[in-house]
Amino acid sequence: MNPVKRKIEERLSPCLEWIFSEPEEIEARVEAAAKAGLQQVEFWYWRRRDVARLASALQANQVGVSAVVVDPKRTSPIAALTRAGLRT
Repeated sequence: MNPVKRKIEERLSPCLEWIFSEPEEIEARVEAAAKAGLQQVEFWYWRRRDVARLASALQANQVGVSAVVVDPKRTSPIAALTRAGLRT
């Protein structure tokens, strides 16, 4: 594979709400991203997610999280994801 193309693909981070909007469950969206060959994703509104299930889906599909939209006045999702078993 072209090394430049590989670098670009390694940096792609689709938003699960926009790019993989068809499956209702966030876990199915993570799986769809993995099947598309993506190594990382981002998502919005972590507070309404079952963080333990999300972390499990990310680990099972070997997908990382590159960004999460957060409310700056509230606790970061990093602690919640870490408690759920996801390495950040």
